[in-house]
Amino acid sequence: MLKDDELDALARAVAALGDEDAGRLDDAVRARREEAAADRQASLRALSDIEVVKAAMAANEVANSWPPEPALQVLRVAGFARGDDLKALYVAGWNGALAKYPDDGAAEFLQGMKRAIERVLVTGRA
Repeated sequence: MLKDDELDALARAVAALGDEDAGRLDDAVRARREEAAADRQASLRALSDIEVVKAAMAANEVANSWPPEPALQVLRVAGFARGDDLKALYVAGWNGALAKYPDDGAAEFLQGMKRAIERVLVTGRA
């Protein structure tokens, strides 16, 4: 974290930029934020489920909020899904398998997919 005088010096330098350089700076900052978000997602997805839950709890302890949006954000970035998001992911997986094995009886396959999706959404288990 920058000290107040360092932040003030940075603010003066940014304020002195011409329009073209200011636009380039905006683009560079946006790119670095996107990289940081992608790195955060990759690091969270590399964790075990228990480690992700611990990270979510820690995020909410810092913000101490209710509803626990910081914790939910960590879970979403880590790839946890439910409801419509879970259904979309599950359908995508089935569609990928159908594309890979098209001769396995598409009608029966799609029926099985629908039953499996309903079972996951109702019971939480495959």
